[in-house]
Amino acid sequence: IFLAMANIVRGEAPLSLKVARHVISRIHGERKKKLLSKGVPILSHREHEILTIFSKGNTAKNVAKILSLSYETVRTHKKNIYKKLKARSIAEAIASLRHDLPA
Repeated sequence: IFLAMANIVRGEAPLSLKVARHVISRIHGERKKKLLSKGVPILSHREHEILTIFSKGNTAKNVAKILSLSYETVRTHKKNIYKKLKARSIAEAIASLRHDLPA
């Protein structure tokens, strides 16, 4: 307890880095379980990043350039996004993801 109080006084986090990582991991895991139980598909961080860039009107070639990926890698992620979201286009993927997010 003394160490936590000393950390607070110094303006540092009261939790050790190890404990903070564990707490964040647990919170993320619980959120993921909740979304899955509601039937909301979970995109990977990269898939979400790619979908976000597509949502700004970029083409697959632009996405590849922005993220320093090959065009084929972006196409593969795009196919995986379509499969997870049961979409046939980027617009449909974006719309279905927004529709399925919990309020």
